[in-house]
Amino acid sequence: MPAGDTYLLKHVIHDWSDELAATILRRCCEQLRPGGRVLVIEHLLPAEASPVHWMDLEMLVMTGGGQERTVGEF
Repeated sequence: MPAGDTYLLKHVIHDWSDELAATILRRCCEQLRPGGRVLVIEHLLPAEASPVHWMDLEMLVMTGGGQERTVGEF
């Protein structure tokens, strides 16, 4: 991965377990130039029941550990 000022991850982190998501984010941070940023765009899972919870179930089944996350989980 080339060194950069900004990395943008859109709909990437939800495909991975917490451990692997943290590894992806850590690797991005390792390659940033000083003052750089990692931007993450993901759906947020609301605390109350909603149709988004079906997406969470789909991520668990289809990716073997991916998940939608709440603000607190991010």
